[in-house]
Amino acid sequence: MTTPVGNPDGIDMELGERYYKERKDEEERLTSEIIDVIRQFIDRRCREGRRPALRDAHAKDNGCVKAIFRVDSDLKHELQHGVFIPGKEYKAWIRFSNANSEPRNGRLPDGRGMAVKLMGVKGDKLLHDEAKTQDFIMINHPVFFVDDLQRYKETLDKFLNARSMIGQYLCVLKLNGRERWLALKSNLSIITNPLFSQYWSMTPYCLGVDSDTKTAIKFTAKPRLKHRDNFLIKLVTWLNPTFTLKNEMDRSLSKREAQFDLFVQRYVDDRTPIEDSTIEWTESISKLEHVATITIPPQKLISSERDAFCENLSFSPWHCLPAHKPLGAVNRVRKTVYLTISEQRHRLNIAPKKEPTGDESFQKWEEKYAGDGPEAERVIFDAFAREIQDIQLRNKRKSGTHEIERALCAKSMLAATNARLRVLPTIPPQFQVGYFQPGVECSAMVRLSTGDGTGWPYHLRGFALRVNASDGKCHDLLMTNAPVAPARDARQFVAFMRAMSGPKLLILPRLLVKVGLFETIRIRRLLNDSRISAPQVNSLALENYWSGGAIRWGDANAVRYMLWPREGVSACAEKAHHGRYYLHDEMASRLRKEDVVYDFLVQPFIDEERTPIEDGAVEWPEKVSAPIPLATLTIPQQDIDSAGGRIAERLVEHMAFNPWHTTDEFRPLGNLNRARKAVYGASSSHRLGYQFRETIPLRNVICGGFIKLAFGIINRFRPWHELGWRLGLLNLSSYRDVLRERNLFDTQPREAPRGQRRFQLSRSVCAPSAPTTAGTTISPIRIWDRSVQPSGVA
Repeated sequence: MTTPVGNPDGIDMELGERYYKERKDEEERLTSEIIDVIRQFIDRRCREGRRPALRDAHAKDNGCVKAIFRVDSDLKHELQHGVFIPGKEYKAWIRFSNANSEPRNGRLPDGRGMAVKLMGVKGDKLLHDEAKTQDFIMINHPVFFVDDLQRYKETLDKFLNARSMIGQYLCVLKLNGRERWLALKSNLSIITNPLFSQYWSMTPYCLGVDSDTKTAIKFTAKPRLKHRDNFLIKLVTWLNPTFTLKNEMDRSLSKREAQFDLFVQRYVDDRTPIEDSTIEWTESISKLEHVATITIPPQKLISSERDAFCENLSFSPWHCLPAHKPLGAVNRVRKTVYLTISEQRHRLNIAPKKEPTGDESFQKWEEKYAGDGPEAERVIFDAFAREIQDIQLRNKRKSGTHEIERALCAKSMLAATNARLRVLPTIPPQFQVGYFQPGVECSAMVRLSTGDGTGWPYHLRGFALRVNASDGKCHDLLMTNAPVAPARDARQFVAFMRAMSGPKLLILPRLLVKVGLFETIRIRRLLNDSRISAPQVNSLALENYWSGGAIRWGDANAVRYMLWPREGVSACAEKAHHGRYYLHDEMASRLRKEDVVYDFLVQPFIDEERTPIEDGAVEWPEKVSAPIPLATLTIPQQDIDSAGGRIAERLVEHMAFNPWHTTDEFRPLGNLNRARKAVYGASSSHRLGYQFRETIPLRNVICGGFIKLAFGIINRFRPWHELGWRLGLLNLSSYRDVLRERNLFDTQPREAPRGQRRFQLSRSVCAPSAPTTAGTTISPIRIWDRSVQPSGVA
């Protein structure tokens, strides 16, 4: 007799399952309440601007790896059920994770998870959102911490609403004595590499469907280690400034494969209970029986595409064949909870659920997030954006102007709206991506510029190109006449900008403090590079321009791009270099006589050592990555000083260029480019009057700090409304500042009053709508008008 697949929710009384307190309605009520608690937590986190929507548990992944799940060829007959077919191999994805609801640093104590997803598993499943997968979900602790659903719901509610790690630990007070110990023990694990830990299923599962042969089991995965690191080695690893669990896994798997042995333990008697998941099935009572080997081959873990794929995976113990049905109240709750939360998470992230096949491939390059993950990196970049706005204010005061200018390349030397980008008739197939198709011609707008908000000590020239593709999408390509960026990453870039915006005598001392001696020497050498520090630039038409950072080019390529003057371009017509705008005058004179033509070339990614993605200060040598011509850019003959030319200049000058104005096929890559998304958006909004930044006087900062400290103590004993109206108002003002710091109040960027806005937006020039990255849509780019409210400024 077999259990029908169509009734997966029916409890298996033969194996010892019972409803919570013998009442199905009570179990269903608590399941619904647990779902509500989790959904409210995820919604609140999204309302606070914390995107993407993460899991309520195991929010931070420590890496997703490809693996091979190989069943033993000599498997015992009584264990041959479901996926356990002797000698059978399955492709698998494994997600290693931290158990906390917050994406905390891997150094902190926490539970660790290992979720295995097998692909190519045929047969009907107990959960129908995936057709050919089988999941094994484990954690590095042998038991669950609570066996009562009511106490679990109360503890979970308090845990998810805690605002600190201490608050999370205090939620164990909702549990009884033994449960408190289990909860703390399971969440106080400190590890240096997820590949070196053992993982357990915690809850029991069925093995088999026939009533005569089925039994209950738990399973565990043990790492197959040739040697174990001693305490000193682990301590040195843990104290390394670059330590993350993902980095340690990446280092291990770059050299050799890793293996886990999968064992099962069979039900014995009341000493191996089904409904009480807080009781460990010890090996002395139920011996381990080997069923499979999990092999993780050498691979590169660190990739933004792999991270996004990993984040969109859905795991559930109910992604299984009937022969592996989950048992017990905890597993029955997990069925509805996991499915509902997965659907909510994918909906909020605008990420359609997609069943993996095991054949997924990702780019060869790697992107490494600052701050131990994408969410932490976004917080860092938001702070950088505010610093750039402060630099714009400082530049404004220093230059004596009445308007906020660009922080970089502020002075326009040439603007044209009638340029043409023509793709060559024949280009290599691997570069035929998006609008880069043989023979295609696109309209374009260009802006050539020089200097920053106050004047650079070297001759940086900028080239901003906006390509209007035939499908109505815009693509911004930004370049300078420096082959590399002065900064390796966004942190160095902001430090560099702050130093440059101050007194010239303090530039080097400020750099020394912020980036160190060796990096200061490197930056100084770069500024002395003859390609950007020449005493005079004869003509912008004769300069080479480089992207500095890399962009994605289709599914499999990453490139840096450049513009070179077309061979045979005429020499500079005017030798005299005088006046602030001599470069503009030279280009105006040249364009009255002839077209200005550039070759558009790309350098393909080769490897991380010679053509790194994350380090913007490393030049990609031409002998390593030979430039490949793909198109020509033509600025046609015209009079840029005419009335029409001045209108075009005004139009282009008040546009907001951003390398993230593009589609996912050409997504910017690397730390610097990811920072530009936030920084350029904040800078342009500040410049155009849609956000404003205040300089808080030092006396206010000092007094405010003392006031917040004082009220923090007073409010422990007396609430604000009992302090009298004067002190009460001051108390409320202090509350407001604290709530803003914690992103709980006034969370949106502060908009400038309408009267202070320099320009409004009107008739559409190019309105791209394709996503730049998951969940992000390109804002329309519009011509400026003083009467219409903008739909968005990038």
